[in-house]
Order: sequence, then C-alpha cells, then structure tokens
Amino acid sequence: MPEIALTTQLVQRLTAYFGNEVAVFHSKYTNNERIEVWNQLLNQPEKAKVVIGVRSALFLPFSNLGLIVVDEEHDTSFKQTDRCPYNGRDMAIKKAHLHNAPIVLGSATPSLESYYQ
Repeated sequence: MPEIALTTQLVQRLTAYFGNEVAVFHSKYTNNERIEVWNQLLNQPEKAKVVIGVRSALFLPFSNLGLIVVDEEHDTSFKQTDRCPYNGRDMAIKKAHLHNAPIVLGSATPSLESYYQ
C-alpha cells in the first residue's frame, strides 16, 4: 500500500476474512514488531499468510509467495529517491516474476507505463 494511513482500514477488512493469519509491516511499528513479522515469515509462514505492508515489505523473506497486490500503483510514494533510489512498483513486479506469482496493479488512474503494458 502506498501510505501508512491506509493501514487500519485494510487490516480490519482482511483480518475479518483471514483472522490471525494477517501480518502488518511498516515503519510506524516498533523494531520488535517488524522483527516478529520477519521471523514469522522465516519460521512460521502459516501465521503470516497475508502480509500488508508499505514499500519496505518487498524485502521480507517470502518463501511461498502466492500473489502481490500493489494498491494505487501510480502513487509517487512508491518511488524512493534518496539514499538508495528504487521504484516499489517495479520491484514488486520483479519480485512477482522471481517467485512466479501473479501481481495485481490497482489504480483508478494507472501510470503511463502500466497502462501501456
């Protein structure tokens, strides 16, 4: 998801459906909470079948990736320009390709690149 502000609503909806199998990963969580999600994915992936996260969630150690959804793929917050520049949307596409997982790029106003593809 492009913004941490969208987390609460999305977590509520997905938890209502998937229960305790939803993990959340973003910078507003403490280091311990983020490490817990990391460890769940490494050691108990059945406890984190659905991961909701911002751009940095792409770097989690997924072993059985089934689907990636990039909500509001056109949003400029997916692009990091300082320190280590990268585009989260493009990284998600590459990650899906590496894991042979489908990817959904959601947007009411898709980027020109996505519209073309």
